[in-house]
Amino acid sequence: MSAEIRSHLTQLFTNALAKVAPQQPATIVDFERPKQAAYGDYSCAAAMQLARTLKRKPQQIAAELVAAMPPSDWVDRLEVAGPGFINIYLRPAASRASCGRSSPPARRTAARTAVAARKWWSSSCRPIRPARCT
Repeated sequence: MSAEIRSHLTQLFTNALAKVAPQQPATIVDFERPKQAAYGDYSCAAAMQLARTLKRKPQQIAAELVAAMPPSDWVDRLEVAGPGFINIYLRPAASRASCGRSSPPARRTAARTAVAARKWWSSSCRPIRPARCT
């Protein structure tokens, strides 16, 4: 995970955590990559860590965190899954923004479009995950 994406997600979750459980420290926010791509780009288990101290179900806490999440240009959607994981799906713009480019460089001819795009992605910035059709 790039430092830029990590700091952005941490800020979003810290803001949501301040609304749901203001007395809890923001240090419980941590992100992991799910083993399967179907579970999003990243996941957060903060709701399960809060369940014991708040004496509520982790799924309920996760739903409140998702509802309290401020809007973001990088986050496509958030889902509550399983016992209280929050799955985070990022937009493709997040990977481009994290490496400092907003789009591939300009191309001169249509015949070189596919080759130039392939070279750009392979040499300058790797996407977070392989592209998925949605």
